[in-house]
Amino acid sequence: MLYRDGSQKSYQVLMREWTREDLHRDLRIVLIENAFKIIASSTSKPYAIESAWEILTSCTRVPHIMVQTEVQLALLAPDITDEAELEPIKRELKARGYNPGTCADLTVASVFAHLLSQALQQRET
Repeated sequence: MLYRDGSQKSYQVLMREWTREDLHRDLRIVLIENAFKIIASSTSKPYAIESAWEILTSCTRVPHIMVQTEVQLALLAPDITDEAELEPIKRELKARGYNPGTCADLTVASVFAHLLSQALQQRET
């Protein structure tokens, strides 16, 4: 898998592909899942961690990614089964000056508001 064996060059290619508007949503979901694994792993290289954070943060600020509901759900519900796996993510958020609880609350609220807005718009048409 890329998250285990990727070179710095492969991550540059990955990030170029990630920003493409026509990247399939299923591939985005797999990349989000891998981003969580990269951040949680104690053996991840710094360039991999930076790429992982860029993937995750772009989900909340890049318009063509923000509107993909399935992508947002993958961001909210990563496949992490062990609470201990979340600790590196929480530490990194704190190191960057963010409160992990507040970030999660704001993300959930934002996605809920977006989904509600979509549902209301569909209902009006």
